Amino acid sequence: MMPKQPAKRNYLLSVLQCKCPRCREGNMFVDPHPYHLKSYMNMNEACPVCGQPTEIEVGFYYGTGYVSYALTVAFSVATF
Repeated sequence: MMPKQPAKRNYLLSVLQCKCPRCREGNMFVDPHPYHLKSYMNMNEACPVCGQPTEIEVGFYYGTGYVSYALTVAFSVATF
């Protein structure tokens, strides 16, 4: 009989808690407390649990930034 693996967290819950997208356990940020204003945006180089790098390659997140910006502008124009 194979040992049971622990069930992974809900994906949406792990996103809201700033956990690793791969293992959903490790913290994405060095200091998870949002009121430490000098260090709250410092991210770990890799997940402390599974080792997933936070920046997969240079410019990896530019596409999502442009899409998010376009959707925000479209939503703002449609509502105002």
